[in-house]
Amino acid sequence: MVCDGTVRTVTEKFQLERLVFNSATLGEKQFSSEVLRRSLTADDRRHVHVESEFLSGVYGRMGGFSFRHVEYRDWQGKSNLSSDEFTFLFPDRGVILMNNITGTPGLAISTRKSDITAVQYHHNHRHLGCSISERVISERLSILLEKPAMDTIHFEQIVNLDKLKLTAIKSMITFATGLELADLINSNAFTPARVKEMLVDSILLSWPNNYCAALNRPTKAPSPRHVKIATEYIRENFRKCITGEELARLSNVSLRSLQMGFKQFEGLTIIAYQRKVRLEHAHQLLSSGTVSSVNDVALMLGFGSSGRFCQYFRQAYGVTPAELQKRFNFSH
Repeated sequence: MVCDGTVRTVTEKFQLERLVFNSATLGEKQFSSEVLRRSLTADDRRHVHVESEFLSGVYGRMGGFSFRHVEYRDWQGKSNLSSDEFTFLFPDRGVILMNNITGTPGLAISTRKSDITAVQYHHNHRHLGCSISERVISERLSILLEKPAMDTIHFEQIVNLDKLKLTAIKSMITFATGLELADLINSNAFTPARVKEMLVDSILLSWPNNYCAALNRPTKAPSPRHVKIATEYIRENFRKCITGEELARLSNVSLRSLQMGFKQFEGLTIIAYQRKVRLEHAHQLLSSGTVSSVNDVALMLGFGSSGRFCQYFRQAYGVTPAELQKRFNFSH
């Protein structure tokens, strides 16, 4: 391992930074402040008090995601973070205590950074780990579910590493902190964005959480070509009022065949599928804070009345559009 004590940008295009360090080449106090500066938002920095120092390791970061393989001397720290990140740790030596959670080799641990008030490292602790922002997790979760994730995700705090899937996550972090990743990125054979996507997806699918059952359901059979043509057209033209006859002509099948295809492969009628797509866009608009009126959203997306729009929205998401808008405005 080359320990030059500097931050090296592997590629500016993807803005991935890896910091390789040890106590011989970089003063521990310097490294402590540097890593904390890069790990935390400006609002959080003043709340962290490091009472001892890091020893050596590798740290990398790109938007909303970081990874590390770090060794510590025995130390303890206090924090009062407002970070929205989840952190996932795989100890391979010694002991880590975060509040009342204990991690040792064979026991992986997870928590929200904002929940951590005290940390202790014992017996020359070393771990592999990654931290992921709630925004990144929510975005990937919605993609995997193929619909907006309404409930806050909760991960189990202590997990036994005898599960093969979790061992695979650990191996991916080992890869991310190794020198091979930099070589692959510089040769354009791999991208940091792909590493991030693979690792986030693995954690969502493998680390026990309240969405596991939904995420691990058997995938439906791929839609035949005529259904795929119709669904893609609906998604690309979701503001238009498209009839079944138009979609059938576009797909080059009879209306009856297209209706049966939607029922079999999408589980919905053509009209219900169009409504589902519009409601998904409504959810995105209301969550983004870019619209001020529920009525504007209803009209923008082709709903005849705001009352009917609110009824459909509540049936789909369990809350009214106004309640969702208020929730997101409050959280921001």
